[in-house]
Amino acid sequence: MACDALWFYLDTDKQIVGPLSLDKMELLIKDYTIKRNTLVWNKSLQDWTLAIETSLKEIFSEVPPDLPALIDKDDPYFHGSDVNSAKTNLSILEAISSCFQKFSDFSGRASRTEYWYFLLFFFLMFFLVRVPLGPIRAMVTIVFLLSIMPFLAVGSRRMHDSGNSGWMQLVPFYNLILLCKRGDKGKNRYGDEPV
Repeated sequence: MACDALWFYLDTDKQIVGPLSLDKMELLIKDYTIKRNTLVWNKSLQDWTLAIETSLKEIFSEVPPDLPALIDKDDPYFHGSDVNSAKTNLSILEAISSCFQKFSDFSGRASRTEYWYFLLFFFLMFFLVRVPLGPIRAMVTIVFLLSIMPFLAVGSRRMHDSGNSGWMQLVPFYNLILLCKRGDKGKNRYGDEPV
């Protein structure tokens, strides 16, 4: 059968890859290395042909369709092993570090993760100030006082993420709704979506 012949395909760098067995081609199709519009060739074909237009189309019927052209495949959202996890998942140390680095930056946007991790740190410092820790208490007090400005800045950026003024963080109760609300998708008037 012609389908059992050795296959070649043109990769994204316009390099010819092959010869490959049908089993290897099937693996490459199932892990999306070879897509429906990838040019392929074997000795049963007269010229390079789209993979979906060859006997390989039976294999393509077993895999989901390619991503639409409208989706930016270089978007950080699509990197990593789990497509469902957005890149906005910072570690607690990254969030705290980011807030101190942007301590006076009241412009731009902050993710919910960044805000809530810094709030956790802020409250931890707030409660540690009240605990009699001897000489460590002075250092904790200094850290707490130094974290007030970054706390207000990240709160302002968090408000911006949902398209609101930074001053809204000072409105009781309504600010909690805005702080918990998912931010605007894509760019808004305060800048790009936080990463």
